[in-house]
Amino acid sequence: MNDPSPSLVHRLHDFLRRAGSRPMKAHDLAAHPEIGASARDVRQALRELERTGKAKKIRGNRWVEAQAPDRVAGRLLITFSGYGIVITDPPDSAEYFIPPSEIGSCMEGDRVEVSPAAVRPRAGQKQEAHLIRVVERKIKQVAGKLVHGRYYAYVIPGDPRMRSTLHVSEAGLPPDSIPDGDIVVVALDEPVSPDRSQTSRLIQHLGAPGDPGVDMQMLMANRGIVQAFEPGVVDAAQAISPTPDASAIAGREDLRDWIILTIDPSDAKDYDDAISLTRTGDGWELGVHIADVSHFVTPGSAIDTEAKNRGNSVYMVDRFVPMLPKYLTSEVCSLRASVDRLAYSVHMTLDADGELESVRTGRSVIHSKACLNYDQVQRFLSGEDAAEIPESLHPTLRAMDKLATRLRRKRMANGSIDLSLPEVVCTLDDQGTPISLKRRGAAQAYHLIEEFMLLANCAVAERIRAAGVPGVYRIHEEPSEDQWAQMNLDVRNLGIAQDVLSRQGIDQVCALVRDTPQEYAVNLAILKNFKRAIYSIECLGHFGLAFDCYTHFTSPIRRYPDLLVHRILDRLDTRRKPAYSANELEVLCLHATETERNAQAAEQESLEIKRLQFYQLALQRGDIGPYPALVVGVAAKGLLLELVESLQRGFLSFDTLPRSGHYRVARDQGRVYGGQSKVLFTVGDVLDVAIAKVDEGKRQVEFVPWKREGTRSAEGREKGKRQDRGKSRGQGAGRNAARGKRSRRSR
Repeated sequence: MNDPSPSLVHRLHDFLRRAGSRPMKAHDLAAHPEIGASARDVRQALRELERTGKAKKIRGNRWVEAQAPDRVAGRLLITFSGYGIVITDPPDSAEYFIPPSEIGSCMEGDRVEVSPAAVRPRAGQKQEAHLIRVVERKIKQVAGKLVHGRYYAYVIPGDPRMRSTLHVSEAGLPPDSIPDGDIVVVALDEPVSPDRSQTSRLIQHLGAPGDPGVDMQMLMANRGIVQAFEPGVVDAAQAISPTPDASAIAGREDLRDWIILTIDPSDAKDYDDAISLTRTGDGWELGVHIADVSHFVTPGSAIDTEAKNRGNSVYMVDRFVPMLPKYLTSEVCSLRASVDRLAYSVHMTLDADGELESVRTGRSVIHSKACLNYDQVQRFLSGEDAAEIPESLHPTLRAMDKLATRLRRKRMANGSIDLSLPEVVCTLDDQGTPISLKRRGAAQAYHLIEEFMLLANCAVAERIRAAGVPGVYRIHEEPSEDQWAQMNLDVRNLGIAQDVLSRQGIDQVCALVRDTPQEYAVNLAILKNFKRAIYSIECLGHFGLAFDCYTHFTSPIRRYPDLLVHRILDRLDTRRKPAYSANELEVLCLHATETERNAQAAEQESLEIKRLQFYQLALQRGDIGPYPALVVGVAAKGLLLELVESLQRGFLSFDTLPRSGHYRVARDQGRVYGGQSKVLFTVGDVLDVAIAKVDEGKRQVEFVPWKREGTRSAEGREKGKRQDRGKSRGQGAGRNAARGKRSRRSR
């Protein structure tokens, strides 16, 4: 039996729920002018509505809409695979699964009303729900490709998660003045039912798809990220002097003679944290000095309002979108070397074992002795090159490395989960074209800064909690039972015969795969089943880091919650009343969590776009391989692979393998078996592959096995198949003709 037409199902449901609709039999519904379908199709559609809890049959074989007393509202998230997740409002915060067929014209971030399905979920799966209506659109503008249709113009959204086209009305810019296929921005009209096409007004022409920067402009428009600041905000920032005067320095601790330095990535856009370390008998005094943004950005000012709305800076592949005006970010607040800068310092006294003994906080003025990058420090620590770092800093850096190693070892022993994933750096030319992809290195130098920042964040969080005032905390809750179950299943599907049902289980599995080809795939499988860290006024601890009390204090240039924490801490240090009420902070925490997630998604998406462009260009040049690729999963029809150097994911079909025959896939073992039960592939294997096809629209890559000679792209393989089919038809005709001759002779 064929599935009922989705349009008929939606039409019937809309008819049944419309006010005034009376109970009707199936054949009466079929005969109604608004339905216009056969009785057989209507009965099939009604059964589908009944199965999904949207309709029910009452006495007399009459049908009505099923009442849904448990309708709930929440925020819709849409995956690139096409399905949706609705997260309902606190305190429930339940999650519901929305099938791709239900998404319709709904968009990422929409506030929607859903009705939980009558069908109960299987173990480890989310409860399914059905979209009732869009309550509010989070997205107000959408960027995409303009198409001049036969009857009207429409836009194909550039975000693959938006599956529905947007009807362009005559209002706004005239569509006819813009070439077909160019990228435009449209403003959305009032929300419509999910099963109807959304209308919009054309407001901006970005340019042709291949023009420099258009791809990132489209991404930013779809994510609601604005690069430019209002003139009033820029003017307010420009009025601030970069050199602190006597009045700004008065009352601060003067640390300008201390050996204080910064260590950041070589492509850092700002310098908001500096460190110092001195010996105190058998222990240390560690200083973490953070740019005192709160001195320059006062609550309620134009700069503050803009920073609050943005929530955080965004670091895309081709551009940096700051939370604060660039002048503040890169000059006034940036802890540059050899200049006086205002800071907020955390002084921590530690014993010989790295145990925290005391904490002192307060505003300061510093004079950084050097701005180092991770690569320089890494070369120094590994003994490769010491000449590029001033000799006066050598003892300090060695002591810092020794203390950081001790702190990291202690943190891991206390249960902190080390799931750090490799980071890919994409280099672009002047036109925004990707020219190289590589993993970021310097892990040892990075860990040095990481441990000091983590310790400072914990110390500040504990200070605020002990004071009992309203605060902002960074929390990461333990996975739910369903998440633990899914995590365990995902890890087993990678061929790991070890339960992951507790923190101890995670540690054991991580130890098992450490420094093996499987390490990255297993870490990712665990991480994707964690709850996401959020900002909260409740101090609920951080599961991943194994901290009872944690906050974000160390990056007020690029994170608004850190700026809030600075203001809260300053009120404590100066013995004044709290800076914010709990209600005010709760609203700010929710907003900051949303903007952070949006920024992270935009950053990752910008890398994905440029990475796909890189391989598309390589394919056009004929530079198709070989590329070492890690098997990260097995599927019914092929292998899920990830290129080792760039982490680009793709699919290799069994049809492309040289050996023919049957393949048996054992997902729970992470293996593929061939004839006579021979293991052919295992998760963690590294294969040499070639790029066969890159689909930038769907953001998919297809691989084929690498052969020294004869490896072809997907287009080449398809052409070859057509030629082979032609040869087969010719050979077949010849064989048939020969058989005909033999038959005639035999007769």
